[in-house]
Amino acid sequence: MVLPSGCIYIAFPVFTKKSLVVHQAEKMVRKSKARAFFREKEIRLESFRQTTNSRLKAKCYSNYIRALDRYDKKQKLVEAISRIVPDDVDAINIDDDVVLMSQGTVWTNNDPAGTKSGSANVLLGSAEARLTTIGNY
Repeated sequence: MVLPSGCIYIAFPVFTKKSLVVHQAEKMVRKSKARAFFREKEIRLESFRQTTNSRLKAKCYSNYIRALDRYDKKQKLVEAISRIVPDDVDAINIDDDVVLMSQGTVWTNNDPAGTKSGSANVLLGSAEARLTTIGNY
């Protein structure tokens, strides 16, 4: 891949330890709700499969589609939060109260002149941060 001329940006999400704990708790609640919606979806699907009455089958199918929609929306939200909020193993302590997420993004701006006139950011890939020590520092 040949990179276009221009600036390349790297970003890593940063949290205070307190805000990270709050966001991780919210992430766990949303994951739990997504699991509950998944179970409901599976139950509704099984009801649909087992029902032989055509009217009940239509109602079971409608219930299944609603449960599938609820699960899909919740799962997409969980996936979005999971990309932003790191687990403890993905967090690097960089100060007494500051935590850096080990996964970041690399992008460029599709505007080499820097005019920002309708230009769009272009995702180039991801970056990984690791804590290392050099010498006696």
